[in-house]
Amino acid sequence: MLIPFFIPHAPVVDITQTDSAGDATDTDVYTFSSQDLGAAAVNRIIAVAIGVAYTTVRTIDSVTIGGITATVVDCEGTNHRTAVAYASVPTGTTGDIVVDFSGTAVRCAIVVYRIVDANPTVHDSDAPAGAGDGSRSISIDVPAKGGVIASAVSADMTVGSFTAGGVAELEQASEVDSGVAAGHLNTDLLLSAYAITYSSC
Repeated sequence: MLIPFFIPHAPVVDITQTDSAGDATDTDVYTFSSQDLGAAAVNRIIAVAIGVAYTTVRTIDSVTIGGITATVVDCEGTNHRTAVAYASVPTGTTGDIVVDFSGTAVRCAIVVYRIVDANPTVHDSDAPAGAGDGSRSISIDVPAKGGVIASAVSADMTVGSFTAGGVAELEQASEVDSGVAAGHLNTDLLLSAYAITYSSC
């Protein structure tokens, strides 16, 4: 008797940059309208890397992606903050991304990512403490066939690259030049990231 069987193949997390935007307006709420979210999918996660500059420290009160409240992993610096916000957003190919701060900031930039075949529960996250000159690093557990979204901001934008040890493939988004560095003399480099596990199908 022949008994057919198959071994299910666990997918690799698929991460694609879909959009980016910047706004140099002084405000406490930045609305990036009609951002490209990519094709809809029942297992789609949208992650948003965020960089902001301010003259007085501001916290992120909330981030919404297509009207859905996102979870935020962020890191505070002297004049800057960087964050990764993420949410399960299964429907819609475009959506407004709204970043609400505790007070007026001077500019904000975002990069948008579409993620599929990923567990919506964060596997690991980290954000380093400290500010000032030099590099920042994190230690984060990246599962096999998983992925990482990371965000960094520099006051003078002279540091423009990520390096990652132990990650087989590193794709860096184009820099979003929204004037985040303008008017600031310190050289904070902040980094926040989160890792996601793959989902089985």
